[in-house]
Amino acid sequence: MYNFFDKMASSSTGMTHCTIPTGRKMSRGECLQREVFLPVSKGIFEGMEVNLPHNPDAYLKNLYGNYMQIPPVEKRERHFYTEIDLGPEFTIEK
Repeated sequence: MYNFFDKMASSSTGMTHCTIPTGRKMSRGECLQREVFLPVSKGIFEGMEVNLPHNPDAYLKNLYGNYMQIPPVEKRERHFYTEIDLGPEFTIEK
């Protein structure tokens, strides 16, 4: 499914804006000019090679405002995660 949407988004010519539909602000909140995202660059995040937006400053300002200022403790977001064990047949070697 990811490959389908990636191919569809990559082949959209003539569009002036793009978005990240699964991002922090969902599709409308992250709709920015195409030049903010493309062409992507490569970077390392938590030991994995990932695609980065072409203009990370514009992208981060859209999401967080002054992203270089650490917010006070009471305004910081918390991220929760759940570990799911599907058994040994689904174990992925790191």
